[in-house]
Amino acid sequence: MSTILATQMIANAQNAVNTYVSTANGLFDNLETEVTSLKNNFSGDASDGYTEFFNSKIRPALTDNLTAPSSSLTANINSILDAIQQQLLNTVDPQLGEGNRGAGGGAGSGVSGAVGGAVGGIAGAVQAGIDAVTGAIGG
Repeated sequence: MSTILATQMIANAQNAVNTYVSTANGLFDNLETEVTSLKNNFSGDASDGYTEFFNSKIRPALTDNLTAPSSSLTANINSILDAIQQQLLNTVDPQLGEGNRGAGGGAGSGVSGAVGGAVGGIAGAVQAGIDAVTGAIGG
C-alpha cells in the first residue's frame, strides 16, 4: 500500500512533536515541584544527592536535550519536517506539476520528462492493444 505525502501529514507530525514536548514539559514541571518539596522538607546527604542528580542528569535531559531551541531532539525533528515541507512539497511537487502540464509523449526534462515519457509510452501501448483487439475482431 502506498501513501502520498501531503502537507497535512507534515502538520500532523509537527503537532505530535509539540504534544510530546508539552507532555514532557508538564511531567518535568511536576517532577521539579516534587524535588523542590523534597529539598524544602528534608535535609542531609540523601536529599542533597537527589537534588544534585536531578539538576545534573534529569534537568539537562529534559531541557537541553529535548527542547532547547537550536540543538535539541525537538529542534532537529522540526528542522527535518520543515525541510521535507520546503524541499519536497513546496518545491519539487509544484515543479513536477508544471512539468507534467507540458508533458506528453516524452516532452519535458528530468523527472517530469521521465514521467511524461512513461505516460506517453503507456498511452502508446494501450492504443496498440486496442488496435490489435479491434483488428482481431474485424473492426
